[in-house]
Amino acid sequence: MKKISVIMPVYNTKAYLVEALESVLNQSFKDFEFIIVDDFSNDWSFELLQEYEKKDDRIKLFRNDKNSKLVYTLNRAILLSKWKYIVRMDSDDIIDLSRIEKQYNYMLENSEIDILSSNLYFIDKYWKQIWKREYNSNVDETILNESPICHACSIIKKEAFEKCWWYDERFNLAEDYDLWLRFYSKGFQFAIYNDYLYYYRIFDDSWKVKKLKQQLKMTIDVKENAIKNYKIKFAFKNYIRLYLEKFLYYFVPSSIILKLFLLLKWK
Repeated sequence: MKKISVIMPVYNTKAYLVEALESVLNQSFKDFEFIIVDDFSNDWSFELLQEYEKKDDRIKLFRNDKNSKLVYTLNRAILLSKWKYIVRMDSDDIIDLSRIEKQYNYMLENSEIDILSSNLYFIDKYWKQIWKREYNSNVDETILNESPICHACSIIKKEAFEKCWWYDERFNLAEDYDLWLRFYSKGFQFAIYNDYLYYYRIFDDSWKVKKLKQQLKMTIDVKENAIKNYKIKFAFKNYIRLYLEKFLYYFVPSSIILKLFLLLKWK
C-alpha cells in the first residue's frame, strides 16, 4: 500500500521539467503517488505534464485557475495528498534515483524523526556541479540563524502539517523556514540523511537568484514572527545575526548579498 505522496509545484519550468519528472518516476522506490500542481504556467509546462500523466498512473495532475504563487500551490498539493509521508520536489531540480528509498527507510528505522532532509549539490543549467552543501546534523545549532535543512529534499510526516498547520502565505520565499520554526516550537524532530541526494539547479538569471534579497527580508520577518508568536527564545548571538541581516537588506546591494551568500553558505 502506498505510504508516500511526492508533491511538486510547477510554474514555467518547461526547459528543465523532463529531467525533474524522470528523476522522480525512475526512483528505485516505485510505490508512491505523484501530486503535481501547475500554477497556471504559460510556457507549455502544463501541456508537457499532461503527456506524462497519460504515461504514468502515479501522476495526479492539477492546475490552479490563476497564478496563485508557491505557498498556495504547496498547500493545495498537501490537501490533495493521501499518504503518511510528504516528499518535496522542485520542478527545475533533480534527485538521486535512490533518494526516496533511502529517506523512507530512514524514517521507518527512526520513528521518532518527523522531518528528514539531506545534503545537496548545486548545479548549473548544464548539470555542472558548482558547489555542494553539507548541513549540520545538529539542527538545534542552526535553526535560530537560518533554515537548517534543504526544503526541496525533505520528507515530512503529514501529521506534522496537520498539527502545526501548513505553509503561511504571509511568508512567501521563506515559507519553509517559518514552517521549520513552527515545527521546532512544537517539539517535532529533525534529522539530516548524510548523503548528497539532491541536485539544486541555480544560475544567474534564475528565479532563485533574482529573489534573493526579497528572501532575506522575508527571513527577517519570519524570525521576528517566531519570537513574537511562537515564543521561541533567541540567544544573544542569534539577535546579532538578525541585526546583521537587517543591515544587509537595507544598505547592501543585491549583487554583494549574492556574493556573500555564495561565500558563507556554499562550499
